[in-house]
Amino acid sequence: METTLALAVASCAAWVAHSAAWSAPGLTLTVEGRAKYAIVVAEDAAAPEKTAADEPAAYLKRITGADFGPKVQVARTALLQAVTPIARARAAAALEQLCREIRSQWVTRGLWQAAGH
Repeated sequence: METTLALAVASCAAWVAHSAAWSAPGLTLTVEGRAKYAIVVAEDAAAPEKTAADEPAAYLKRITGADFGPKVQVARTALLQAVTPIARARAAAALEQLCREIRSQWVTRGLWQAAGH
């Protein structure tokens, strides 16, 4: 589940970066130039997982100006125990919905621009 979620986050990072103007209502990433969230990776994370954490952090810094690093590193078991199965399922569902919305808005914006608007 955590690998799937990490890959989903990495997949959506580009969509989020290009669609910042259409961010989900009520999701405040920064306050007064400071990140409200941290990107968390396991201490023993593989290179692709670290890249999956680094890329969104870089995009978020470009978008907001806030630093979302350094990454908080915890043991993989502690990371999994910190997030309940219900919370993981909700996060996965919310991420899936966000990706769908971003993709839809990205396509709509592209069609709008292609039509000369």
